[in-house]
Amino acid sequence: MKLLDLAKASAVNLYAHLPLAVRRQEMTGYIFGLMAGFFYGAWNVIAKTTINDYQIPPILFATVAFCFGVLMFAPFLVMGVPKALVNSRFSLAMFALSGIASGSGIIALSFSLEKADVTVVAPVVSVSPLITLVIVRAFMERLEKVTWTLLMGVLLVLGGTVMVVVGDTVL
Repeated sequence: MKLLDLAKASAVNLYAHLPLAVRRQEMTGYIFGLMAGFFYGAWNVIAKTTINDYQIPPILFATVAFCFGVLMFAPFLVMGVPKALVNSRFSLAMFALSGIASGSGIIALSFSLEKADVTVVAPVVSVSPLITLVIVRAFMERLEKVTWTLLMGVLLVLGGTVMVVVGDTVL
């Protein structure tokens, strides 16, 4: 219990100097990040089960999953997309590029889950923070800072991924 108290105190001290609105915004971002991790982790297991146990082709699974995702978020699309497109035609290109990247990632993940164990595929996919770090450094340097702490955290994730893959192939 003392370790949890220490973690809470560290988190409180880390954000104590920031205005309340900024702290709330950052904490909301972290909470949604944890939720994304939970849902992506669940997605891996659901996809692996469906693709292997029910003999569903990976491309079909990914396509149907996307369709349900679009239906789920359609009300938000109706509200936000027209305004975004009026503000900037560049946003349309970014929507398309993001969709292509996301779709390609999910299709590749679906095929990898068909061929390999989910317990190995999931950590391998977790190298995405390294890719994000490189892209942020290359294209968004003025908006987001890449700190040594962040770099070390990404390298730890990468090291853990290597350990999982090597450990799985050795045993």
